[in-house]
Amino acid sequence: MEGAECKAVSGQGRAIAAAAREDQTRG
Repeated sequence: MEGAECKAVSGQGRAIAAAAREDQTRG
């Protein structure tokens, strides 16, 4: 994702990143 885009959806991105991290941890 582009830096500007990431900043635009910082809130969404954080939630998605957290979910992705949990998903990766679960395997």
